Amino acid sequence: MTHTTDHPAVATVLSDCATSWMPVMLGRPPTEVDHHGTWFPFTTLVEETRLARRVREMAPDYEGLADVATAFLASRFASPLALLAGAPVHQHGVAVAYAVEDLWLRRSARGWFNGIAVTDATLDTPDTAAPRAVEHYRPVVERLRRVGKLGKRAMWGQLADALATTAGHAHDAAGDAEAAAHGSALLLEAADPPLWGTPTFERIEAGGAVGLAWRRSSCCLAYRCERYELCTGCPLTPTEEWRAKSIASVMQRAGSHA
Repeated sequence: MTHTTDHPAVATVLSDCATSWMPVMLGRPPTEVDHHGTWFPFTTLVEETRLARRVREMAPDYEGLADVATAFLASRFASPLALLAGAPVHQHGVAVAYAVEDLWLRRSARGWFNGIAVTDATLDTPDTAAPRAVEHYRPVVERLRRVGKLGKRAMWGQLADALATTAGHAHDAAGDAEAAAHGSALLLEAADPPLWGTPTFERIEAGGAVGLAWRRSSCCLAYRCERYELCTGCPLTPTEEWRAKSIASVMQRAGSHA
């Protein structure tokens, strides 16, 4: 593991990972419930009986479709693991090394994860980031495969796309599709075995706004529910519709940052 003066302190690297929807902290999280949700150890959240219960609880929200509920639950775990893996690599050229026992997630009342805490961490070489995410995600896949209704390939696709998304966010402001594709490929190929995924990134310039559009390699299956449409980046979305939605999204993001 490395932790040299060439890089910021691990607390700074973790703090820089944070997004508006997913703050990240170093240290033990508060034990009391707050209005943002409740903190749980990651290892508790991925217990098989708990995962089975969550699939049953979520299925009615998706018209009783257990495969859609399983896909969404898999995605919820993929997102924080990918954020911890990808953002430090893109921003600082390092990986954050931590044991799974040191990872905590905050779950909102609606079941979404909206906070990450790592009680102990160091810095490591970038090539260890994706393998670490894969190692921590593997129990999610294996257990959800037993208690949910979704194939392993689809669940691993959730992690691959979440990792690719970190590259999209990192290079969105500059509209650098080449850098995003390169950063995404480095993460996906560093996994052992490499994660399947061929995300597409395109530069968008519209109305004075610059940003990125990216298309996922996997599908969350939400379109099967009547109240959902195809996601902007869904691989099933026709190309022209994807570009039109992406232009609107880039202009909206630019407006929110103005």
